[in-house]
Amino acid sequence: MTAQAYCPEPWTPTAGESARTSALVDRFVELEAQVARVRAEQATLLVSLAEIAVVQGRRSGSESEYDFATRSIAAELATAARIPDGTIRGRMGDAVTLMTGFPATFAALQEGRISEPHTRVIVAAGERLDDDSRVEFEGIVLPRAEGVTVGQLRSFARAVAERIDPVPLTVRQAEVMAHRGVWITPLQDGMAEIRAVLPAFAVYAIHDRLTQAATKLKATARAAGHADPRTLDQIRADLLADLLLTGTPTAGDALDAIHATIQVTIPVDTITGIGDDAAFLTGYGPIDPDTARRLAGNAPTWVRV
Repeated sequence: MTAQAYCPEPWTPTAGESARTSALVDRFVELEAQVARVRAEQATLLVSLAEIAVVQGRRSGSESEYDFATRSIAAELATAARIPDGTIRGRMGDAVTLMTGFPATFAALQEGRISEPHTRVIVAAGERLDDDSRVEFEGIVLPRAEGVTVGQLRSFARAVAERIDPVPLTVRQAEVMAHRGVWITPLQDGMAEIRAVLPAFAVYAIHDRLTQAATKLKATARAAGHADPRTLDQIRADLLADLLLTGTPTAGDALDAIHATIQVTIPVDTITGIGDDAAFLTGYGPIDPDTARRLAGNAPTWVRV
């Protein structure tokens, strides 16, 4: 009989390394909670400054004077903290919304149970709700927020807000469609940025088609023995320019055959027209039932869940 000595993997931690790692992780988490508590205190200070501006505005009896008071206070704080005054005004508004509209969320931030990014996700998803619905929303979302990442929380919060919102998604969709558009922002060194606001299903479908086409171009180049040095993001950008300027993607017919693909989960009652519950676009969240039914009617395949 031969005995074999056990040799641990090189990365297996020693007892000392495990203890030190545990202490460092605990300290990091403690500091994250401290950061959250500091952010809550800053929000309190910003709300107090906003209240001073309100009093000054009322005393002047002019709405423009109130705006001047806010700008003046924000400018003073911006100079002292070396932060742009526009950023300060935005943070003042966010702090007022958080403390007055989401008291339970603010309390969780004060106690270090959630981070400031978590609060932004909660406020963004629930801001449209009325007071009663918002209380219910916080009661459902906050326990989840304490144990998940910001990305995991975002889709959950949107779904909860959609479920309890008394205003149907179809009504809200009709209102926000008025804000669709395309804008450009000049950048340095001969570059510029184009931004488009469109229905979510269209944006996700556009991105998917560009991704499929970029992946195909990379694979075609590899098969021909000369790797394309561009990243997928760079190829997507080049393809977008080709399609918008010429109507034809790079490599012509081969990429014309690519069709965008998105995944939508639709309640059966919504498909049949019996109900009007929202459907869910994977990677985004709720979309209106009329759009979902239209997409379902054109879908080549179905998967029952």
